[in-house]
Amino acid sequence: MAYNQKLLEITQYLFNCKYDDPDFDDENYDHSDAAAELIDEFGWSEVFNCWFDYLKSNCPTPEDVINFANLFFYYGGTELPLRDPYPFISYFYYRVDTQKYGAIATDIFDSVAIPLLTNIGEVSLELAPDYVPEKENNNMLLNQDTDLGKHTIKWRPTLDSSEFTKSSLKNIT
Repeated sequence: MAYNQKLLEITQYLFNCKYDDPDFDDENYDHSDAAAELIDEFGWSEVFNCWFDYLKSNCPTPEDVINFANLFFYYGGTELPLRDPYPFISYFYYRVDTQKYGAIATDIFDSVAIPLLTNIGEVSLELAPDYVPEKENNNMLLNQDTDLGKHTIKWRPTLDSSEFTKSSLKNIT
């Protein structure tokens, strides 16, 4: 998908930093203000699609995916509605071996997944306070079929990122 140059540049600015870097002390809120302004200018649907494409194209390592999830959460992405968040959420668990990365990955992935699923009425922490998105009983997440052009995946967290293309997943909002 072709995006506006300003949208691409600000997306690069927002996600081309390390969330856990001591220099990313956003006490002036420059990054979060830029994210809010971007959403106001281009709309959440366009911004989300650009951010998701950025994730797929520019986050080749598990560490990059975890960093993206932290920044997505920090920029308020979990507070905005997605019609079908399952492909987006599944992508995190698909790209990162949560057994290997443990709480570093699962804490932020759960922090992204639970609000997005709550927003569409799929999860209620009042009714299921121990809900864990990546557990086997959450079939909508774990059995998410994702079209990757010539590949179809079902929950393969060890897939090499070289199998992804820029348009490997459909734009979802």
